[in-house]
Amino acid sequence: MDNWSIPKVLPNKKLRLELENKPLEELVELLKKQDSKSAEIIDLQNPRRVIRALEVVKESGRSFVEQRKKEKPLFDILQIGLIRPRAEIYKRIDDRVEQMIKLGLIDEIKQLLAKDYDWELPSMSGLGYRQFKDYMAGKQSLEEAIEILKRDTRHYAKRQQTWFKRDERIKWINFGMADKAEELIKIFLL
Repeated sequence: MDNWSIPKVLPNKKLRLELENKPLEELVELLKKQDSKSAEIIDLQNPRRVIRALEVVKESGRSFVEQRKKEKPLFDILQIGLIRPRAEIYKRIDDRVEQMIKLGLIDEIKQLLAKDYDWELPSMSGLGYRQFKDYMAGKQSLEEAIEILKRDTRHYAKRQQTWFKRDERIKWINFGMADKAEELIKIFLL
C-alpha cells in the first residue's frame, strides 16, 4: 500500500551470527556510531531490527533508513477497519489458543526441539512458541503456559489495534455494519 523501497542488501549469515552473539546494548552502540540516523528511527529494543540495520550499513556503506524510501503509491485504495468489542476479541483469542492446543501445538514444539531447534532461534521466540519454554523445561504447568500464551496474544492484539488506529487512512466501522461498508465503497468508487 505504501510502496516502500527497501535496502537491497542480501543477508550475510556470517555477519549476523557474529552480531547475534553480542548483547543488545553493544549492538545499539555500534549502530549509533555507524548509522546514527537509523539509530534515531528504528526500534532499538528489537535486536532483529538493530542487526538488520547494522548489516545493511556494513554491507553497503550507506545508512539503512536513507535506503528505505516511501515511493508514490501504486494504487488508489480504500481501507476499512472492523471494530469488535474488546471482550469479544479476547474470547476469540482464548478460543483460538485452545484450538491450537487441540490441533497439536505442543507436539509441534516437541518435534522442533527434537530436531535441535534452539529456543534462541528467531522462529522459536515467536508468539505461540516462547510461551512454552518453561513448560518444556518442567518449570511450569501446561495450564500456566496456555494462560501466558492467551495473555501475550491479547497484549499483541492490543498493540496491533493501537498501531492501526494511528493510520488516518483507515475508515473504522463496527463489525456487522455491512451497510456502512457498502456506503464507504460506493463513495470511494465514484
